[in-house]
Amino acid sequence: MLRTLGAALLLSLVGCATDGAAGDDDTGGGGKADGQTCTDPMYGDGTCQLDLACGIPDIDCFRTFATDAEAGAWLTTTVIATPQVPPEDPRFVRARALLDRAWSTYQAEAPIGKLAESKLALVLLDDPSANAWVTSDPDLGQAALSVQIHTGIFLEGFTDDDLVGVLFHEIAHITKLHVFPDIYDRTQRFYLAAGEEPLGSIQLDNMRVREAATRWIELSPVAGVYSTPALEDLPLGGNIEVLFANYLDQVPAQCGQAVAAVNNLYTLFPTSPIDGSITITAAGTAAIDRTLDALGACVAPYGQTLEAFLATQGAEWQSYIMSMLAPDELWLMAEDAFEVITLVASDRRGKLASIESKLQIDLGQPWSAVRYFSTEEEADDIAVRMTQAAMLPEPGVSGFMLDAIGDHRAGCEQLIAAGPVPYGVNLDDDHHGTCWRVAHARQLATAAGSAEGSSARKVTGPDDVTRTPFVPTRMPDGKPMY
Repeated sequence: MLRTLGAALLLSLVGCATDGAAGDDDTGGGGKADGQTCTDPMYGDGTCQLDLACGIPDIDCFRTFATDAEAGAWLTTTVIATPQVPPEDPRFVRARALLDRAWSTYQAEAPIGKLAESKLALVLLDDPSANAWVTSDPDLGQAALSVQIHTGIFLEGFTDDDLVGVLFHEIAHITKLHVFPDIYDRTQRFYLAAGEEPLGSIQLDNMRVREAATRWIELSPVAGVYSTPALEDLPLGGNIEVLFANYLDQVPAQCGQAVAAVNNLYTLFPTSPIDGSITITAAGTAAIDRTLDALGACVAPYGQTLEAFLATQGAEWQSYIMSMLAPDELWLMAEDAFEVITLVASDRRGKLASIESKLQIDLGQPWSAVRYFSTEEEADDIAVRMTQAAMLPEPGVSGFMLDAIGDHRAGCEQLIAAGPVPYGVNLDDDHHGTCWRVAHARQLATAAGSAEGSSARKVTGPDDVTRTPFVPTRMPDGKPMY
């Protein structure tokens, strides 16, 4: 099976110094809000503004739907044509009731202006994965007031309270306009966690941490997220593993046994559902060396260059690899494909390790201390406040996360009790580690009402707060946001 680059990039997805409500040097129209009204003259003027003085999301930034059917038809023609479940299906009835329950609380608790008068549409997708997401209308450049839920979410034993917590998270993505790249960028703040875990919502942006983390994140889609040299030359994670899998699919049959041995390597390093980490023993490293050497020796006589191999993969892969290689690496196109793919995996992994070690030398903190506040974390924070208002047993998405990790739940609870909880090795995942999210939700719930617990507070603007128009510079692209 030829794995496309687009599919690889999609799989890699699976959910600034100021936030979206601040701007010391802004000038322009002022306004105030009482929770659901906004006196800012730019509110509802026909142009989407991403930052209003009243702290309420501009109604012009939303694509609304009169019915669920309208949202479903729009999704099919604009975003994705996944089969949908009809409204008479019991699963749809349950999903609709849960979404209404979440939206009712959100309407009462969040400052969302005229948006509170709109219907929050539901599209139930016939998909076995346990997920929910929101998106945007790329043609209109607006956030879509619709939540897409997969039927698989009803197969895992999640409680209604678990699911309502997740829906709060998704609704927050919509109302906070997270689908807009400008909001996504300005929400991010990079910092270090030294000692007790800080709340990301109140941290200042550390430019040195941002620089290192950004370079790491830019590399990880290629090489994956594991920087350990114990992996040797094995492509594990990232698009390089996908390309390697395509390579193994077309290796001559005479090397079938060697290919099977390589594929078996991937079963030796399971990923922890707690933080995404892997454990590699000395025996595992030796097995990698031995197995890759055997495959390399087997394919060497066939002499397929990287250029010849990429010619079988299509223009998208060719363009991607050419853009990934530095000018002084282009000679690799004429070298053996197996040798180049494994070399690039090792080289890019080494670059990740170099970034990590340099940060520790420069700032005196280990790479595991790197943090960043993201739109996903902001959505989690808002979900905490909403679940508290709804008096649910677990704050935010923590109930869902604990049920999702199943047999590892006890291990997560032990980590939370003992501390510290690992952040998650995949810094490219804006959601952060699963167990960390649970610990963070509980931490924020405990801090609620204090200055530290104010990340999801209602924001109002005094009469003299002013803004310049902040229209989107980049339109949302219609991709799912989980």
